[in-house]
Parts: sequence; structure tokens; C-alpha cells
Amino acid sequence: MQNQYHNFFIKLSKYFSILKWLMKDAVLRFKTTLLIILITSTLGVIFEAGAIGLAIFYAKALDGGKIITVLQYSFESRSSFKLFLFSTASILLLLLLSSWLIYFSQAKALKLGRWYEEFCSKRILKLFCSNLKFKPPYNNYTNLTISKLINTDSRYCGRILRIITNIFSQSATFIFCTATLFYINALLTLLVTFLAGLSLIPLYKINLEGARSSHLMEEYARGSSSEKRRIIQQYQQSSVANFVRKDYSIEYAFSSNDIKRYLDAFELRIKVVARSELLSNIFLSLVIFLIILVLGFDIFIRNEGWGELIVYLIALRYGLVKFKQLNKLITGINRFYPHIKRYCGFLESTEEVSLSPKYLCYNYVVKPINLKNKKKIPGSWESIILKPGIRISLITQLKLNRYTLVFLIECLLSFEEEAVKSTLSSVWFLSSNYSYNSQCSLRDFLSVPHDYSWQKFGEEISPTGLWHKVEQQLPSDLDTPITVDSWNQLDLDLKFALALLNALRSNCQWIFVEEQGLQALPSVAQQYFLEHLSDKITVIIFNNSLKLLGNYDEDVVAVMNENELMGLGSLNWFAENKDKIESLFIQSNKRNSKDKVNPNFNYEYDEDDE
Repeated sequence: MQNQYHNFFIKLSKYFSILKWLMKDAVLRFKTTLLIILITSTLGVIFEAGAIGLAIFYAKALDGGKIITVLQYSFESRSSFKLFLFSTASILLLLLLSSWLIYFSQAKALKLGRWYEEFCSKRILKLFCSNLKFKPPYNNYTNLTISKLINTDSRYCGRILRIITNIFSQSATFIFCTATLFYINALLTLLVTFLAGLSLIPLYKINLEGARSSHLMEEYARGSSSEKRRIIQQYQQSSVANFVRKDYSIEYAFSSNDIKRYLDAFELRIKVVARSELLSNIFLSLVIFLIILVLGFDIFIRNEGWGELIVYLIALRYGLVKFKQLNKLITGINRFYPHIKRYCGFLESTEEVSLSPKYLCYNYVVKPINLKNKKKIPGSWESIILKPGIRISLITQLKLNRYTLVFLIECLLSFEEEAVKSTLSSVWFLSSNYSYNSQCSLRDFLSVPHDYSWQKFGEEISPTGLWHKVEQQLPSDLDTPITVDSWNQLDLDLKFALALLNALRSNCQWIFVEEQGLQALPSVAQQYFLEHLSDKITVIIFNNSLKLLGNYDEDVVAVMNENELMGLGSLNWFAENKDKIESLFIQSNKRNSKDKVNPNFNYEYDEDDE
């Protein structure tokens, strides 16, 4: 029991720390809008409270037959029709003003949620496009990871901010109504409050289920979509005769664990809101029964107090409505808590990398680190010093891109901080699908001066054997803009050759290049570029196939698992351990294939359910 309480308070502390981060993050950026929301929602509550207070005052005056004095005029409460009209009109006006102010604050809250969602999405994109190092698990990112952060998690950040701003106005009304109830009948209100406290115990369990359902939906969404995709692909290639079995096959697939678990999780996600409402309604029923029982019994004994009962029920109605709404809002926050936690965790996992040239050095030590409970590949070198001109084949399951580059360098250099900083200040990388993100001329793309001529470019590209493709697929001068569509239509070998020319012209010490890109080049182009990279440290990334390893005159072969260097040696060492290395490589790729994303199929679950 003690451990349960301890775990509960730890979870509660983490929960509030995440919400505190969210509020601090939003308040710093949208101070004016939040202030407007708070002021208008508070005024709305004040006017609503004024309407309730006026109703209570008039009801008590009616019950006691009092004379009410307004300015210099006196009115008999039970007989004055003017007082009746004035009181009801004032209540109506106050409620209308309250309704409009609350609506205005809610509309602003919606706008604030949209602005914050947009900001959160932009922040993730800017972080991925900046000089940052990502700690595990974000260093081995997938398209799905980024998609969740940009779309789902950012949306829920905006939604929870909107919910929290709504909670302020609901809480203020609830507190006012509770104070009114204590004023009318303190003992009875204490009993109602005790019942409300008891209802929070099952509400806490419902909220836990809401958070768990969100986690389960993400866990099962991928398998569910994969199973549906498998059915589509199966029937695309089925003969006509097999169509007679389609109903059975589809029914069987939908009864499978993957789809069934996803639908069960989605049902639970929606159901927690209904269960929260059910709990509030049961509580409301018990409270009304208790009030009628206690006050009604007292009325029968004293033969008075009907006005007090009506006033108490009016105030209670407002209080319980707000209590139900607060329950629903809190349940909503808990349903989306895992997404906010992941978003916050990603921001905490980023670390700025200094690219200052002062870290530049010329000798780098590569050595496999001590592997706990694992054996190094037999015959592995203890270490090697890298100098300009050396060529390395790095076997890894990671795709080469700007998000994995830092982690690859860290693993290769045994996480030596100074060596990593030195490398990052002088590194160029080229992936096989080298992208082109803006419209610019070939001169801008190659970063060549104005006196660099088309003829000079021809002399430089001709030894690669790709000049005929340049003439066919590129503008006939260096200054005509190349559109993104035109770039995408270029042959892969030509795009990669242009990217390599760019790398050669840079003064970077390190060149990371994906083997698939080299493989696409004609042999004469391969030879040309490898010769011209002889003054740099060249790292060739193998993450698809090891068949051509050794074809590029490598000096060193390095083998990585998920997060560390497992072995280091020559081409002869690789040949002697080829079977073991290929086995490790295949196993690693199988583990990571589960995280690969089919870009043509979106298996994100429905994120817009309220």
C-alpha cells in the first residue's frame, strides 16, 4: 500500500511538471491573449454570479415578504409587479452578458489553441533543420516519429492549452457556487463536498484508463494498418476465383489481434468520457436526493424554507454542471497526456552542437567501446588513427541523413566530445536521395564564382562520363533557375554526381556518403570521385547490402549495432568474419524494419475525436 501511494505521488509530480512546462511555455509567448481570456472569462463568471445572487436575494425577499428599497423607492416584494419585472430583466441582462463574455473567452481559447499548435509544429520542424544533437530515442528518427511530433502531439498541445484556459472559468464558477451553497446551508454542503471527494477516486481510475487507451492506440495502430494493407495487397494479386473467399478472409482479419486490439483501444478512448459523465450523473442524482431529503424533511417540520430549497437547488444546479464539465475536461487532459509527455521529452532530448572551427584537428582515434554482455567480432582492432586520405566502410542499420549524422559520428569516434565537435565543424554528407529544396541556378547549387564558366563546368564533369546527360537534362548555362520538379526528374546518377562535385569543392575534412548513391554512378564516375576524395576522410555508409563492400578500395571496415561500434578491421578481417557480420547486419535490419514507414499509407489513428 505504501509503495502504491509512493508511485501515485511520483506520477502526480511528473504530471504536474509536464502541465507546468506547458503553461510556462505558452504564457511566455501568448501573454496578451491569455490575459484577455482570463479577464473576459472572469467577468463572465462575475456577471453569472451576479445573476444567481440577484435571484437568491429576490427569492429570499419573496419568501420573507420583505420590503425592498431601491434608491428612494420602496417596493413590496410579494405585490410589486414593477420589482418583479426589474428583477427578472436584470437577471436576464446579467446572464446574457455572462454568456457573451464566456463565449468570447472560449472563442479566443480556440484561437489560442490553434496558434499554439502551429507554433509547436513549426518548432519541431525548425529543430530538425538546425544544428542540434538528438538524444535517444530520437537520434534514430523515423518519418512516423516526426509525423507524430508535428501533427498529433502538436495538436494535443494546443488542445490541452485550450482545455486549461476553459478550466479557469469553470473552476471560478464552481468555487463561487460552492461558496454560495456554504452560505445557505454549511452542514449540508459539507456532506455534498464529502460525496464529491469520494467520486474523485473512481474518476482517477477512469483518467488512468484514458491515458492508457491513448498509449494502446499508438501501440496497435501500426499492426492494424499493416493488416488492412495486407488484405488490399492480397486481393490485388488474387485470381478471380479466389474472390469467393473474400468475406471469410476479411472477417478473419478483423477478428485478428492487431485490428481488434486497436478498435478496442479506440472504443476505450471514447468510452472514458462517457464513463466520466456517468460518474458525474450518479453523483448528481445522489446529491439531489440528499438535498430533497434533508431540506424537504426540515420544511415539513418547520412548515417554511421553500425559498431556501429553491435557491439551494438553483445554486447547486450551476455548481454541479461546472463539476461535470471539470470532470470531462480533466479526463480530456489525461487522455492526451502521453502525447504532451512525448513532445516535452523530445524538446529535452535536444542539445545544441557548436560548429566552431576552433575544434578542428587532424588525427582522430576510432576504437570499439567495451560492450557489456556482448562479444566483439573476433580479430577486431583495438583502435585506429584516422587521417586525411583514409577511406572507411561503415556498416550500420541507420539511414544517413542530417538527423542521424551526429549519432553516427559519435559512435565512430567513441563519443569523444572534442573529436565529435571537430568533425561536425568540417563534415559534408550525401545520401542516395539527395534532395533539392529551393529554386536556384546551377551556379548557386555548386557555389562557384561568377567567373566560373559553362566550359569550365564541362571540363570538370566530362571525366565522369555524364556530360551527355548534363546536355539532355540541365539548362545550357549556369544561371538559369532549376525548379524542384526539374531536379526530381534528373537521373539519380547525375543528381549524385552534382552533389559530389559540391562536396569536392567544399573545404570539409570529412565526407559521409551513402553507398547506394555511389552504386548508382557509372564505374568511370566512381573512380573519378574516389580519386578526388583522396585528401579527405571518406566514410561510405552501408545500410542496405554488403555485396559491393571492398569495391571502393576501403582502408578500414567498421561495424555498428544500434548504438555502438562492435568491430573494426581491414578488408581481410571483414572477409574472415563475413558470415558473422552479415548475420548481425540482417538481424539488426529485421529489428528496425518494424519501424520503417510506408510513405503511401498513413497509419496514424484518428486524432480529432473529442
